[in-house]
Amino acid sequence: MEISKIDSLQTHNLENFKELKIYKSNSNISSLSYCGKIKDIGIDESNTISEEFTKKLYEFKGQASIGRTKVNGIYQKKNLHLYTNKASTLDGLYRIAYVKGVGNKLYVSECGRSWDKYSGYFKILEEQLVACNIESKSNFYIIDKSNINTFINILNKIIDIEETTNLYLSSISKNIKIKNEIFDTVYWTKNNFSINNISESECIDKLIEIIKNTKDKDSLNNIKTKLLDLSNLVESLQKLT
Repeated sequence: MEISKIDSLQTHNLENFKELKIYKSNSNISSLSYCGKIKDIGIDESNTISEEFTKKLYEFKGQASIGRTKVNGIYQKKNLHLYTNKASTLDGLYRIAYVKGVGNKLYVSECGRSWDKYSGYFKILEEQLVACNIESKSNFYIIDKSNINTFINILNKIIDIEETTNLYLSSISKNIKIKNEIFDTVYWTKNNFSINNISESECIDKLIEIIKNTKDKDSLNNIKTKLLDLSNLVESLQKLT
């Protein structure tokens, strides 16, 4: 499966978003034993990720943190948060995704039980997963032995892009509450399209344009599912007003 090309972009700094309030964790990756390069965090001790996937994940060129659960006074290692090499703290800005091991599969989603509930690189990752026809179910993309190589290649493509290409930072109309403070949600994207900067009608026109230009059946089914979720959300909100 061919990985979609991500074109050269124009800006990769936070200067244009000084007006936004972006959550930054106090947990520094460099000071924690369960964070860093995959080979250094004891992923082989995970009780959820099989050895077959562990060996492939060693090829990931970014950073990771491994979740731990304390049982009878002993930490048991479990699932992964994946980050780019620009990440210095455990928060969503430079996170790519959350990876959960279940049996002989990996389940990839935007985040797990993190404070900030988003991953800044997930939109780019998701676009590539959809382009490569990776199966999705209940907000998870499912990785098995048939597509693990494709998944690792996509992840490393994102790492290469971050290191060699400039990216746009876009904000969306989704706030997160952490310890009684409200923060903005931001994503690295292929263009400077920001939902905060356009009207409702322009946003809908943009969505229609995207749908018209989508030819892949699986991608269209994914869009259909998202639109049904959106319709249900709108109905719920209307009942509250």
